[in-house]
Parts: sequence; C-alpha cells; structure tokens
Amino acid sequence: MYSVIIFDWSGTISDDREPVYRANMLLLKYFDQEEVDFERWIKNIGSSVLDFYRAEGINTEPEELVKLFSKFYDEVCFNGVKPKIYPEVKETLQFLKKKNVRMAVLSAHPQKHLLAEAREYGIDHFFELIRGGCWDKAEGLRKVCREMGINLKRKRKRAGVLYVGDTTHDIKSAHEAGIASAWVDHGYHKKEDIFLENLSPEHLLANLTGLKYL
Repeated sequence: MYSVIIFDWSGTISDDREPVYRANMLLLKYFDQEEVDFERWIKNIGSSVLDFYRAEGINTEPEELVKLFSKFYDEVCFNGVKPKIYPEVKETLQFLKKKNVRMAVLSAHPQKHLLAEAREYGIDHFFELIRGGCWDKAEGLRKVCREMGINLKRKRKRAGVLYVGDTTHDIKSAHEAGIASAWVDHGYHKKEDIFLENLSPEHLLANLTGLKYL
C-alpha cells in the first residue's frame, strides 16, 4: 500500500467526458474552427487538452483558454449535461482513509469546477490538497509533494507516492516527476493508447477499486 496517493480528476474520479467535449466544441466554434465528432476528439486529445487546442489552430494564451473553457463548461452544465462521480470512488476513498493513506488531487480541470464538484460529490474532505488548472503535471506533482512535505529526492519517500490517472499524459508526468503511476481503464484514453506509446505504468486498474489491493 502506498502512503500517498495523488489523483487526477477528469476520467479518473469524475466522468466528465460529455460536458468537457461539449465545452470544447463551443470553444472551437468561438474561434471559428470546425467541430469534430466525439470519437475523433477523444482519440486526438493528445498528451494534454492544450495540445488539442494547438492542433486545431488555436494559439491563444493558456490562461485565456482556461477562462473560455470554464465559461462554456458552466453553460453546458447549466443546460443539463453534468459530470458524475464514478460509482466506486467514495467506497475506495473511505477504505484508503481508514488505512491512513494521505490523498490529494492534481488536475488540469479548472480549480473552481474542481472544488465545486468535489463538494457536490461529498468527497472534498478526503483530500489534503486539491489543485486544478495544471498544464504541466510533472511540475505540478513536484509542487504538491513539496506542499505535503514529501522530499522526492529521497528514494524511500519517492517510492511511497502514487499518481493515478487515465491518460498517457498522466503516466508520463508521474514518471517525469519520479513517482509511480497507476492507469485506470474508464476514462479518456484506452489501453491501446498506453501500449502504442510504449508506456509502462506500475499498475493497470479496471477501476479505482483496484487501489485496495496494491
């Protein structure tokens, strides 16, 4: 069992693929770009959503893109297309808490939505830190660890930290930060995406319940 587990949010804890997709299509429309279908979007989202915007010819500063995405995401949710928590999440977090595992969240999802959704799902109290709006997850993981008092330069401390995510970007970021990764098979990227990029997460999980057995 790891002593510290840091979670991605979108596609890992929260199934927000539909509202995120719709918000992204509104953003493309805002920049007079053609919409893409869901399968193409999720396949070509790349290592991060910023890469997707760049590939679609949108070179606006990241901070402005976050503001626009947040606006369109609010609009989509207001119209009834909302994210939902994966069914096994609460039970898994409760189990880990009883085992004294320290937990945090690091995500590219905008901070205000991250906090609101964590409260709505009733799981915000499980996490020591909740950090959103992170484009560079490797550096973000280092910062979260520093805030939690974890010295990643010490091998023993580093070995006790796990980052759980659902994309190739999550796995790469964890390894770049020097910590272990677990990939969960119910989010944005599929298993073949992991293998095509020759990535080797320490753990492959069908869902978060698998964390109980690590």
